[in-house]
Amino acid sequence: MSRELTEAAQAAKMLRADLKAAFPAVKFSVKSSNFAGGDSIDVSWTDGPTAEQVRPHLWKYQAGTFDGMTDMYNYGPKKDHPTANY
Repeated sequence: MSRELTEAAQAAKMLRADLKAAFPAVKFSVKSSNFAGGDSIDVSWTDGPTAEQVRPHLWKYQAGTFDGMTDMYNYGPKKDHPTANY
């Protein structure tokens, strides 16, 4: 039985490959989660690039941002690849 990956899992897989290409000497942990309010991708690593260097790769797979002032999630422009909310 074949199991199709969720959109967050697909995005995590693509992000993992993107990070490996950008930082080949660094081992990243990239994990996706799905829950009632959406989905997320958690990324961690030890040593290597700074968060500022990694952040542009992460934003590429983020669907939008949460606005605490209005208590709403604002989706950005539709991207041509899988994304996750957080």
